[in-house]
Amino acid sequence: MTPKWTDAQIKLIREQVDAEMSQFAAKMTEVQTMIVSTSDGRPLTAFFSTSGDKNRIGAMISSLLAVCETASRELVAGRCLSAIVSAENANVVVLRVGGTNSQFVLAVAFDAKLMLGTALRMTHDFGDLVARIVATPF
Repeated sequence: MTPKWTDAQIKLIREQVDAEMSQFAAKMTEVQTMIVSTSDGRPLTAFFSTSGDKNRIGAMISSLLAVCETASRELVAGRCLSAIVSAENANVVVLRVGGTNSQFVLAVAFDAKLMLGTALRMTHDFGDLVARIVATPF
C-alpha cells in the first residue's frame, strides 16, 4: 500500500532529496538533468544543468516508465526494474525509487560520453539514497 504523506512530510522529503541531488550533481559533472517525481508525473524536485520544465519532464518520464513496465509484462520478462534511453548527447536512466511498487520515480540524464554502466550504477545508488530518505519515519 502506498503511504499517504502530509504536505509537511512531502516538504521535508523534497528538501532532503534536493540537498542530496545538489551534492550528487556537483560531484558528477556528467549529470545534465535529474528529477524525482511521483509515479503519476508530479515533480518532487529536479536539477537541470541548463533549463528545463520539471512538470513536463516529470510527466514524460512517468509515462515512459509505465510503457516499459507494460512492455515487460507483455514480453513475459518480469517486472521492469529500469529503463534506459540512449540518445546522441545523453543516456537517461529511469527507475522506481525503492522498488517496483514505489510511488516515486527517478530519472538521471548523463553526458553520453560517460560509460553506460557507470550511469546505471550511479542512478541506482542515488535511487537507494532517495529510498532511504522516503523510508525515514517522521
